[in-house]
Amino acid sequence: MSKLMIKNMDDVDIQQVALLSSKLFKQEGWDREAFEKELDNPISRAIVLKDGFSLVGFYVAWIIADEIELASIAVDSQFRGKGFAQILIDDLVEYALKIASKTIFLEVRESNERAISFYKKNGFKYLSTRKSYYIDGENATIFQKNL
Repeated sequence: MSKLMIKNMDDVDIQQVALLSSKLFKQEGWDREAFEKELDNPISRAIVLKDGFSLVGFYVAWIIADEIELASIAVDSQFRGKGFAQILIDDLVEYALKIASKTIFLEVRESNERAISFYKKNGFKYLSTRKSYYIDGENATIFQKNL
């Protein structure tokens, strides 16, 4: 492992981030244009985690009043199980506390047991279910973390 770096996403990162998003989320992944819009979105926090020049993962969150919506988070499959998702979520929580947010919300596929376990371990609690939220008709489970 070379130098691990967490930083604001910029134009140089967009192509790698869009490729990772489409690789992991298939049709529901965001494209290059979507990530470019996030860089110009005043309520968006777009972060990348890199190991040298390699993209490890990213997240995009929206800050709305005193709440944060985690819109997308991903870690490349070759880097999973090494604590990188924890680095990303810790960065988000640290930022939320810094700006005095009261709550973080997120949606996750009902079938994504690994992610659900991770969020629960990080203090997120079940809030509700969105029926047929995903393109394939799967439900989304909504979680929240009060800060």
